[in-house]
Amino acid sequence: MSTLEATGRVVKLVAPTDDELPDLPPILPGGRAPTPPPDAAALAEAVARIAADAADADDFSRVVRAGDAGLDALVALFPGTPRLDRLSVDPGSLRPSAHSAVIGAILRFGPRAIPRLRGLFDDLSPEVRYYAVCCFAALPAAPSLERIAGLLFDKDATVREMAAAVMERYRDDPAFARATAGVLRAMADESPLRRRLAAQAAGLLRLTGAIPALLTLLSSADGGLVEAGHRALVEITRQDLGAAAWRWRAWLDQHADAPRFEWVLAGLASEHRHVRQGSLREAVQLAGEELGYSVDAPPAERAAAIERWTTWWEVVGRRGLGR
Repeated sequence: MSTLEATGRVVKLVAPTDDELPDLPPILPGGRAPTPPPDAAALAEAVARIAADAADADDFSRVVRAGDAGLDALVALFPGTPRLDRLSVDPGSLRPSAHSAVIGAILRFGPRAIPRLRGLFDDLSPEVRYYAVCCFAALPAAPSLERIAGLLFDKDATVREMAAAVMERYRDDPAFARATAGVLRAMADESPLRRRLAAQAAGLLRLTGAIPALLTLLSSADGGLVEAGHRALVEITRQDLGAAAWRWRAWLDQHADAPRFEWVLAGLASEHRHVRQGSLREAVQLAGEELGYSVDAPPAERAAAIERWTTWWEVVGRRGLGR
């Protein structure tokens, strides 16, 4: 402690030595003391229990309170042990936190986790890339949408499909148009592979603006490009008119100005089962119910269900969708 020495009537202040200085925490601007460092051993134990899917609420709270140290420890184990085989799950059909305890813990950090998750988009493991983009189904993804759109060209099909599922949630956001502009540009890329992946992305996202370029692919000498263009056109229009561009142009001449959901309604009446199935899947996503329609029902039953869908569209859907 500092002392005062008196010599006669002169008082001299003697500075304390380093050994005498108290061990006080630094003060941040505004008079705030920093968050104390986490207990490393307790944090490691909590992270281990989360990784083993044996954690309790206190473990999750401890990791979140640890801040960056907790987040970094979880990211190092990402994605943890998946509870389900991603190959058997439709992209976007489950909450991201349902896939593993590690993912659930990371999502508790909210937007704070976004930079680290974006950093995993370049990981060598397709599993890591898949679950990294999957997390954005539970996070504000609009600012990251252009980065996510890059995964539409990933080498792994499941990663591409998950990226599309996340982007679909932002169809009405201005960021969606900016992110998908790259897909439209890639339709004219010199690389056949990139053009094929762009066509697939256009189909997954049902980009009507890609239709002219997709029609061009149908005249390609590359069979893979013809197939990709055809499949994308089926996904977008919910029709299957084969690989002859003139048939598609004739159909578009009559239906191009109709709201796209009317294309879906027409697809429910298609003679092709795969078209009916895709149309039903999309209709249910929009309406939240099947309205008694079954893909394999007899034609008369399907027609009756289509009438119910048409009524739903006129009474409810048209006002909400208008497209």
